[in-house]
Amino acid sequence: MTTIFNDYGTGGASITTRADTPAASRRHPPLALTLRDIAADLLALVASLAVTIANLGVADITSLRTKFIATLAKLDADASVNSTDYASSFTPAALTAAIITTSTGLVALVNALIVDVTAWRTQFVLALAHLDVDTGVTDTTYASLWTPAAITATSITTLSQVPAALTAIRADLTAIRAAYVGLLAKLDLDAGVTDTNYASSAAVAALTIQPMTTLLTIAG
Repeated sequence: MTTIFNDYGTGGASITTRADTPAASRRHPPLALTLRDIAADLLALVASLAVTIANLGVADITSLRTKFIATLAKLDADASVNSTDYASSFTPAALTAAIITTSTGLVALVNALIVDVTAWRTQFVLALAHLDVDTGVTDTTYASLWTPAAITATSITTLSQVPAALTAIRADLTAIRAAYVGLLAKLDLDAGVTDTNYASSAAVAALTIQPMTTLLTIAG
């Protein structure tokens, strides 16, 4: 890895592909070598940031899944809700995404997150439709009011696609969380539902995933 000293490039040094003397080469490495190492460092920084953000996404979908499963169980136990198959019918599949520590599995993790977020939304939408036809529930506008927008994140194959994919995943998580919070509030107000503490019992946490606006493309 190149070491850059405070006097690097003084007097026009290192503008060509190699330094004039061995000593100069050590203190003033060739410009091309320096730029290559800077690019490698930047890529490593972006990859490290992406790992952190992806792991936060794992924590968020894990939390949303856990809370949603609890809500489904609460619906099954609610005295006024007619159906008792919410948990058995609409529990999202086990998560495929798991925390990583290096960028080696970053592409796979991003794709797993997309699968998990999509699976959560699918089960959530089905549960909304089921509420609309449940004879114990008064309101019939759950699906029309709280169906979240379609998932925007799509599977990727390269590291350069990770930042854009994580940005899309964050937007999708934001949308499904907002829809879930809306559902809980609506259940609390529904005259046909006995319990009025769906929102407080779920206590849906704010998302931890942060925006990633840097898209670094390295031409190799």
